Parts: sequence; structure tokens; C-alpha cells
Amino acid sequence: MPPRAEIQTLVEHSPIVEIGAGTGYWARLATEAGADIVAYDSRPPVAGRKKVVAWAEETGTYFPVRRGGPGMVRFHQDRTLFLCWPPHGHDMAIDSLRRYEGGNRHTLVTELSESGAGDEVIMSIAGHVSRAMLSRYSHVRMEAKRRALNEIATRQNAADEKRQEEAKRREQVESILQSPAVQ
Repeated sequence: MPPRAEIQTLVEHSPIVEIGAGTGYWARLATEAGADIVAYDSRPPVAGRKKVVAWAEETGTYFPVRRGGPGMVRFHQDRTLFLCWPPHGHDMAIDSLRRYEGGNRHTLVTELSESGAGDEVIMSIAGHVSRAMLSRYSHVRMEAKRRALNEIATRQNAADEKRQEEAKRREQVESILQSPAVQ
């Protein structure tokens, strides 16, 4: 079961369009937590029937998943795009990202940016080749900005404390060297 923090992230980025939703497991968990999700899969499960998938022998249906692939993204530009476990060796994730305009919501690029991934890595994953496009799709959240500034402040405070301790040690050494007992 996914950690609550991950489900809460989906709720915070709701409404969502999920491409490659499989049986709708994540969509169900997020919906139960309060998210608004529209889920698609190229081979959605049929209610009441078990679906055979590569990672499990049989699994049930957790959420109403509609038939559709990356092309469905164009109908949901007002929603956050969610890709969970995109299949290896398949272009579904890249196709979805390329078709997604997403207005002000590009969760993948934002998450990569906040994680500290370099621009080149982000552009390679997202399929964009310019810094202008990266800037358009990255919307670093206020909490990430605060965290980055707090980390800088913590490092600066540690450096200040170290300088003060070194200055104190130098004063003590000078004091010892100038004392009458040493001379």
C-alpha cells in the first residue's frame, strides 16, 4: 500500500488525469482520500472480471478505469497528469507528457525540480529541449522554496558558529601566550 504522504500529494494536486491506471488501485486510494481523478488505461479491467497483468497473476477492479491512452490527455488539460509505474520499454509516459499542456500543473517536472535533479536530466525525461520550456513547466511549491532557504540558513549558521569557535580558540591561545607564566 502506498504511503499516506504520496496519496496526500495526489489529493493536493487534484483534479487529476491518470494515464496507464491499470486496475485503478491508486485512483481508488486517492479518491477515498478526497481527490478527483479520471483514470485511463489502454486495456482497462472489466468490472466483475479479473485482469491478468504482467506484475500479478490476477487482480480485481478497484476503480472505474476508462479505455484510453496518452491521447486522452488532450481532453483533460485542466487536470494534473499522473503517471504511476509506466511500463518499461513503452513510450506511453513520454507520449503522455508530450501531449500534456497542463496549464500551470506539471507535477513530474515540479517534483524532479524540487528533488534537486539537474536541468539536463529533467529536460531529458520530459522531452523538452529548451530552458524556456523547463521554466514554463516547473512550478516549485512554496514548501520546497522554504525548505531550500532553511537548508541554506542552517549551513550559514553552522559556518558562523564554527568561525566563532575558531576565533574563541585563537583568543585563548593568544591569552595563554601573553600570560606571564609562559614568558
